Amino acid sequence: MSDSIYSRIIFVGREKELAWLTQMMQASLTDSNPQWILSIQASGGMGKTQLLKQFVEMAQKHRDSTNPQNVLITQYPIDLYLTSHQTEPGILRSIAEQLTSASKTNPFAHFFTALDRSFQAVEEEINLRSIFLDCYDTLDAEQVILLFDTTECTNQAIKRFFQEMLPQLGPRKQRKFRPLIVTAGRTPLTDYCHHPQIDCLELQGLSPIEIRQYFEQAPTVQSTYEISPEFVNRIATLSQGRPILVVLTIDWLNNGSKPEDLDADSPEAFEKMMIERISELRYSEDQVILAMAQLKRRFDAGFLAEILGEPVAKASDLIESVSKYSFVKSHYSTDGKRQSCLLHDEMQRLVYTHIWQHDDPNKVLRRAWSAKAVDYYDQLLAVEKDLISRQNLQQEQLYYTLYVDIDQGLDMWRSLLKQANTQAHSKEFKSALNEEVQSFKSELNQDEQGELELEWANLDYGRGRYGEALVSFERIFEKFPSRIIQSRVRPYLVYIYAHLDDFASSISTGQQSETWFRSELKLCHCSLEEYQQLLQNFSQTLNAMGWAYRKKGEFSQAIIYYQESLKVLQQVKKADLERASTKTNLAYVFHIMGKNREAIAHGKTALKIGQRSGDLKQLGRSHSVLGIIAANSLHEQEAIRHFEAALSSFSEIDFTPGLAMVNIAYGRLYRQIGWDKVKPLRTSSNDAQVDYDQAMTMFDHAFEHCQQRQELLAEIYNEKGTLLREQGRFDDAIDFYQKSQSIAEKLDNPIWRIDNLQDIGVAYYLQDKLDQAQAASSQAKNLAEKQLSPHLVSRAQRTLANILFQNGEYEKSLEIALESCINILKLDQYSLNNSPAMRDLLIEEWLAWLTEELLEKIEDVTLRKSQCHYLIAQWDKAIASNRVLAEHYPGFIITLEDLLSELNI
Repeated sequence: MSDSIYSRIIFVGREKELAWLTQMMQASLTDSNPQWILSIQASGGMGKTQLLKQFVEMAQKHRDSTNPQNVLITQYPIDLYLTSHQTEPGILRSIAEQLTSASKTNPFAHFFTALDRSFQAVEEEINLRSIFLDCYDTLDAEQVILLFDTTECTNQAIKRFFQEMLPQLGPRKQRKFRPLIVTAGRTPLTDYCHHPQIDCLELQGLSPIEIRQYFEQAPTVQSTYEISPEFVNRIATLSQGRPILVVLTIDWLNNGSKPEDLDADSPEAFEKMMIERISELRYSEDQVILAMAQLKRRFDAGFLAEILGEPVAKASDLIESVSKYSFVKSHYSTDGKRQSCLLHDEMQRLVYTHIWQHDDPNKVLRRAWSAKAVDYYDQLLAVEKDLISRQNLQQEQLYYTLYVDIDQGLDMWRSLLKQANTQAHSKEFKSALNEEVQSFKSELNQDEQGELELEWANLDYGRGRYGEALVSFERIFEKFPSRIIQSRVRPYLVYIYAHLDDFASSISTGQQSETWFRSELKLCHCSLEEYQQLLQNFSQTLNAMGWAYRKKGEFSQAIIYYQESLKVLQQVKKADLERASTKTNLAYVFHIMGKNREAIAHGKTALKIGQRSGDLKQLGRSHSVLGIIAANSLHEQEAIRHFEAALSSFSEIDFTPGLAMVNIAYGRLYRQIGWDKVKPLRTSSNDAQVDYDQAMTMFDHAFEHCQQRQELLAEIYNEKGTLLREQGRFDDAIDFYQKSQSIAEKLDNPIWRIDNLQDIGVAYYLQDKLDQAQAASSQAKNLAEKQLSPHLVSRAQRTLANILFQNGEYEKSLEIALESCINILKLDQYSLNNSPAMRDLLIEEWLAWLTEELLEKIEDVTLRKSQCHYLIAQWDKAIASNRVLAEHYPGFIITLEDLLSELNI
């Protein structure tokens, strides 16, 4: 094999660009507010990658010989062309590995542990961004330089990384180092990332003088031909100054052509002339280049041996030979081991356009080689254990399967999407799979295109981007008349409108859809498979209607629709997961209504189904609801067990809405545990503080996972406010209540508004700000009465009774206190405190308040006696939610009679 078949890497010129990079390096260290992001932009083959390599060498020279770690740099630019860099976890891992290698220490140890744990069954949620940044902050260097290449290869995940994560990598007071980030691509970074400190540098084509320097670095050409200025000028025009074509011209001359043989009259003709000799297959390396142009995702000796039938040893020698060529990009691990060898993307385009398209117009050979690649991926997957690497291999295998046979590829895509539901980082993986199918969109029929758009919309829905999802689903509904696609869209529309608190649209859409489904099912002349799909989507729509009514607070209607959904599911084969989901919903609604026996029965059935199926999302939901039921039934250890199991399931699939909701419920449980320790003596304790700290940690986790969902934020802020109030931090508590209130008003959610008002009233009362407490509590009481929420009425009345008592209006205070005790025992459709155990706990707490904090503090014994008699008489005839309170809660009268007995002694 000859090393002179094609030129090795040649780099000349770019003095201005390197000077710019040097200046930015210095400015990032010395300026108070430097431009710390440089976006290098140029068309393909203009030398961007080689410029980055030259910059790496230049930056490494700036290292202090006595302290070589003063500059940490990603020695190998993060090439976004690679599958491993098309998800955020993959990008973060590559940065961490390279900076670890450069630092000679292990600053990202915690991140690597968290990354490994994020792909396993864990008992806590993993926020990789936060952990990565914590490690990043500790880097011990003067300057940290991150390089990214091929940034035009942007999918949704990469765009999110640059838009959301990139700004967090910039200068910070707590960081010892100054950062510099350099990106290179065919399009500028500013096309989708609008950070104010991005500087842009556009590479221009080489000048004739610089092209002359290229020829001077090719001694064979210099000694064989006289390179005239006219020839150089002609090459400059035809190549448009692109270094890759200049080097290919040198290769063309080295292989027997003469300057006078150049007869191209356009850049396109020139490209073809410089590249077409590869198709002659004079050398074994030419066939390798053709293979690399087709197998463009990853390539090594194993792939070459598989498709050409060469021995692995010979394939390895060929890979070693071509890796030295100027148009080949090798990718290395941090220990310098070559992992993959690919054509420069512009060289890949040239070979594909001017050779493959002409010599293999029907893709016969390319499909044959791709089919062999699919088989070779099976071998790689059989031994690969790392989940992120397996996902990368599956993604690439999907691409080649689609290339070989679009129908087989789509079946594989659907299978991998289902598989993703049981894996970590599922949304990133699903997005990457969709990108592969998107690249074949022109080969999809209308129904298949609709299916792809549905999966994209589903991703927005799963990320809580309800506005974006609504636009997508409505567009799909209008664009694709297919009965199956229409049936799949309908339940999503019902859910999304309810998420956006547009209950009128949600219920109207659901009712229209119910009529549509019944008509379609009655008149449908279709295959059994399609009929089953319609039934399944109908049940999902009924389920969505149940959820909309539940969110609206109309629980009886919710139960009707959930039960209707179960009836439809009886006709659906293999519908266990749908049954489990519906039964989980029923469990929650029955619990809200205080019917815990029904709730637990439905919840346990759902859990068993989830355990049989192994579906982590359903397991998480079942455990979450059973945990809430246990917590509100005062079964703390059982609740903790279910919440831990829910977190484990949701963490494995990175289901952030579930993680947020479980952390809220879990934090609420720890807050209650802490309050139960403080409440008897009304003093703080170390034991309680541990529980309070745990609760705050849970609420912080919920905040990280809620992805700015407003309804979850409102709940988190309210819970944090109550947690701080219980610790005596009243001003901080009010701040959080007001944050929650602001969201509640924006969303026009009356229950949250009332809840925040009554909580604010309590905080003001505990600060002895009675006028403000009375104003907030009176407003809360009036609104709660209109909203028919007796529990919120009761809580507001309790604060008002305290204020009246403190003002000496004892009789009026006790009258309102009695009403508060009655109201807290009524069933409340907006409350989770309807279980028998919770009602017992609440009346015990209210009765202790009534007797110990009000009655017993009346110094006038005669008045105290008369009030005891009054309260007993009223309780004896009181009714709450069709319950005679004297019969259901006789302890109220017994306690007051005992108090009277003590007064008579």
